[in-house]
Amino acid sequence: MELEYIARTIILDDIKRKKLIESYKNGKDKVYNIKIDCILSSLSKQLNKKNMDLKLLEGYLIFLINISSSLSNEEQKLIINYGNKLIKHNIKILNSNQKLIVAVSLILKEAKKENIEVIFRIDDNESNTLMMMPSVTRYHKTYELKGIITLSSDVLESNLKSDEHLIILLFMFYHEFEHLRELNYLNNTRINSKEKINSLKEFVITFILGCGKFYSYYHDSFSIERKADKYAYIKTISLIEKLELQNQLPLLKLVRKTYNDNRAYDTISETEFEKLLNKCYRYIIKNKSNELKELCLYMPVLKEVTKKQKKLV
Repeated sequence: MELEYIARTIILDDIKRKKLIESYKNGKDKVYNIKIDCILSSLSKQLNKKNMDLKLLEGYLIFLINISSSLSNEEQKLIINYGNKLIKHNIKILNSNQKLIVAVSLILKEAKKENIEVIFRIDDNESNTLMMMPSVTRYHKTYELKGIITLSSDVLESNLKSDEHLIILLFMFYHEFEHLRELNYLNNTRINSKEKINSLKEFVITFILGCGKFYSYYHDSFSIERKADKYAYIKTISLIEKLELQNQLPLLKLVRKTYNDNRAYDTISETEFEKLLNKCYRYIIKNKSNELKELCLYMPVLKEVTKKQKKLV
């Protein structure tokens, strides 16, 4: 009974839970002089009771999302089911933890449809960050692509109303997930068009030069960014309409405004952008060859494209 009480106290308290998360991520055996395995085992038993304590479940799900590891099918099911309950209840009164669970649950559902794995990582050291980076596991001649969606904790806080903030969060999450969908598609298709080649080049520039002047200045002209915004727009609008909320109209307007604001600076022609894209890519081939080789591990299909492009340099 004592362990059950201690485990419950740790998982329900934001500060104590954070220490549990950090200890677990750092590979420590104990936290508060108690074995972490014992704490998690106790929590699992409590959550398997018929009358599940939803607050306890909520704290446990935040733990799962924060430990930055692959989620089992059962863990994903817990997050998705609780996310469904939260979003159907009253999204006007969700706290930051609940909004995170809703966003993660919806992305996990999309990932299941696409047969892609997503890992979530909360970074307390960054600010105003939400991004997707690829990760790959190699099995002989096959590759398993995963997406790591990283967000800073301050992204979960906002002065906006709960429902408005959730909708913007969902738009952002869907945007990042679409990058993973596009990568997965390019990795599993023939690169037989200029459009696909250019998309691969854009990913290369995004991941290698990230905050470089070209990417940051022409961000809105990247086709992968336009596709991600369009996907986020369609998915978020569809969700709002499906929920049949009383304040549906203001939320729909918010999504449209978010989408239009992201597209507000497209001032360069496609022809001029393509010239700059190729110039930047040639720079990478000449000066960032090691980074390019590493990126080929994440995108095996990039190897063939790189060979062809090197001939043009």
